[in-house]
Amino acid sequence: MKRGVAPMTISYKDRSVTFEMPGWYCDECSESLHNGDDLEVSVRVLDQLKAQQKNQRIAQSAATAGPTLSAQD
Repeated sequence: MKRGVAPMTISYKDRSVTFEMPGWYCDECSESLHNGDDLEVSVRVLDQLKAQQKNQRIAQSAATAGPTLSAQD
């Protein structure tokens, strides 16, 4: 096995992202091993996807809710 990076795709709901995943990769069988630091990379990417999904949902809700009245109206 050799230490390196390889493309990995993570999907969450309707979003997907491909990123470079660090780890130990086998040249012969394409298996990989990842330690805790390696997995933190994928956790951060997944957290970003979840935040993007949440922001999109909030924006869509605001757009369909129509105008809001302020105290001055």
